[in-house]
Amino acid sequence: YWRVISEKSSQNFVSTYFYALDDRPVKLSFPYNGANLFPNSSKKNHNLIFSWEKKWGVSTYMAQVSMDKAFKKLAAEDKIQGTKWKVSLDSHKKYYWRVRPVLKDKNDLWSLVYPFSLGIKKIELPVISEVPQEVTPTLPPSKELQDTSVAVKLEKPQKPVVPPQILNPQRTVVLRFSKSVNVRSPASVRKNLLNPPKFVWKKGSLEDKVLLEVSLDPDFSNLLVRQEVSGTHWFWKDVQPGEFYWRVSSPDKEISSQNIGKLKVLVPPTSNPKKIVKNFVYKNPANYDRAESVPVQWDPVPFANKYKVIFKKPLKKVQVVKKTSVALSAKKPGHYLIKVASLDAKGRRISSYKSSQIIINKKIDIPPPKLLMPNDGVAFLAMGEDQFNPVVFHWSKVKYKKFYEIEYAQDPSFSKVLLQEKPKGVFYVLKKPFPAGTVFWRVRAFYGKGYSPWSAPQSFQIQKLVKNPRTRK
Repeated sequence: YWRVISEKSSQNFVSTYFYALDDRPVKLSFPYNGANLFPNSSKKNHNLIFSWEKKWGVSTYMAQVSMDKAFKKLAAEDKIQGTKWKVSLDSHKKYYWRVRPVLKDKNDLWSLVYPFSLGIKKIELPVISEVPQEVTPTLPPSKELQDTSVAVKLEKPQKPVVPPQILNPQRTVVLRFSKSVNVRSPASVRKNLLNPPKFVWKKGSLEDKVLLEVSLDPDFSNLLVRQEVSGTHWFWKDVQPGEFYWRVSSPDKEISSQNIGKLKVLVPPTSNPKKIVKNFVYKNPANYDRAESVPVQWDPVPFANKYKVIFKKPLKKVQVVKKTSVALSAKKPGHYLIKVASLDAKGRRISSYKSSQIIINKKIDIPPPKLLMPNDGVAFLAMGEDQFNPVVFHWSKVKYKKFYEIEYAQDPSFSKVLLQEKPKGVFYVLKKPFPAGTVFWRVRAFYGKGYSPWSAPQSFQIQKLVKNPRTRK
């Protein structure tokens, strides 16, 4: 039943209905076609349980047993709830039986007619090659008696019935589509399918045609395909993702294949990239800890209704989305991993997972201080080895700083550091005497998450005057 409801009012339109009909006949199970049943007792009447496969959407069946093929001499008839029927029949007779579903508008979907016999034993005649003759002790048997024999007509032995044999019982097929496929159009999906699953079997000893059945269940109660096929293979062009069971049998004799095939059909994996690198640069250190969003996108996949996304390393989260994109939100820099797979309308996974590695780099871009004083290359005169007049060093102010770090060294690579200090302001008074020669200095700002780059180094000269011991005071 279905109807249309307006979103802006509570008025309901008139409802109507439609009836979904499965027009494939019921498949009989027992007694099987041509069965010869022998009761365990010598009673005249015997109880026999008939069974058949369940048909989708059907709960009531009409079953008939007749003594003729036209079903004019009915031995039993009844409406059955379920797929089993207990009937009492006379032995030493041959019967025919059939079943149909009880439907509202269509009651001619009879199954195939299966003959069977109850208690009819086949009489085996002995093979006689010669008739024994009486021989008297005095007279030899006549020539006519010696040549007398009984001709027995023997039936020609029948060839054993060989059922069709499945050649690829276990298979997994990943569907491939051309680039021009429109995933929203079923006709386009079917037209652009490049590798429809192929069912292959070995022909049996009966007919050239076989009855091919594809089902959702191993008991073949939910059939998707049931049709006669010529040859030894068949392509499933109307395929859909999922797990299926299939078999082939003789259309008339109902001789089934000795094995049941299992087919797993998957859609291609999503097209999300294998690696994504995102670099985030901040002018303000306060923004360093904010969460950043990294989008991950992929193309739509045929038959996919939604997508399952697993966030891993270090996040652990599962998300199901309808659209073909997802966003990774992370505060910390590092390596992240997500996996994406396609789901059908029932939430079943119909593809393998495709992984994407996401690398997030974070950096604070604060300019280094500028050295203002003293001038580069200036010389200072020290009166004696241990005497040094204090010198004021000054640099520009850096925004968001917490303190500064100043460094003095004897070489421009600062491998021979003479002094390190961490002043809070933009001035530093050097009071410590340095050895004579060139001294290099530089400054950087510290802002909580790290340091700014070092400033360009500058240098100054230390020149010392040593007093002559002969000189008078």
